[in-house]
Amino acid sequence: TSLCSTADSPPKSSSPPHAVDARLLRHHTPSTREQTRTMLHEFISKTAPQGPALPLEAGDALVVVLKVPAAGKSKTRLHTCFGPHETQKLATAMAADTFERFSCGECAQARRVCCFAPSDERKEASRLAPGWELSPMASRDLKSSDLGTALRDEYVRIRSQSSGAVVFLGSDAPDLPIDYVLDACACARQGTAALCEALDGGYVLLALPSNAPPEVFDHVKWSCNETANSQRERLQACGVPVRTLLGRWSDIDEVTDVHALLERLKTSKACPRVLAMAPKLEAMLAIWKP
Repeated sequence: TSLCSTADSPPKSSSPPHAVDARLLRHHTPSTREQTRTMLHEFISKTAPQGPALPLEAGDALVVVLKVPAAGKSKTRLHTCFGPHETQKLATAMAADTFERFSCGECAQARRVCCFAPSDERKEASRLAPGWELSPMASRDLKSSDLGTALRDEYVRIRSQSSGAVVFLGSDAPDLPIDYVLDACACARQGTAALCEALDGGYVLLALPSNAPPEVFDHVKWSCNETANSQRERLQACGVPVRTLLGRWSDIDEVTDVHALLERLKTSKACPRVLAMAPKLEAMLAIWKP
């Protein structure tokens, strides 16, 4: 699921062009640079961590929030093009690719947690996130009405054993550059929260420093186009400085998001399971009528 999806938000709009992080452009061909420029804004300020991105450390925790895909219940706005069963397959592929991407390399030393719902889907969560610590959300299904409580409870549990940066991700921004997570962690280790906005006003990444209290998730406006702003305001109200370090990234909520993801993956190859579905998805997109 999206960490902070905006289920009832208005159509997405692009921000004006800005300078683009050189590391991001290494993953894109010239033909997609213009699209990238419209996706990203508010880059690292002169006071943000400088130099190469550093790997996550043993005291850090990476938490991927997963709503286990189910036909007819997952990503319902994609059903008009792909139908419930193909949509479930896509959501499953995105989740599996997400867990695989953040299982090794620069993330290998961190505590890695799959925080999943519904709680009776442990077997499927284990299959999607092999080797990850499994943390079921009791009696919750990740609806906006209890998302804040769920994130708060999980943060309390994680923080009891992890003293470094704690990073929350969703499972529907599967090609989010790993450098985004590394830079956000570096910022959090210095005592400042870092947030990466989604194009629809939600957010796809939140890194919390050790001084962030559990109350940062209270009173946030979930599932609307003000979610990122609301989360930022709540952090500040709790005395936690926050920086929007890395601009915006696209999560996958709309049919047009799938098309954009497939275009990006032609260059980055970041998500092999999603790429394996590309021919069928592109054929369905070709006959889709909005």
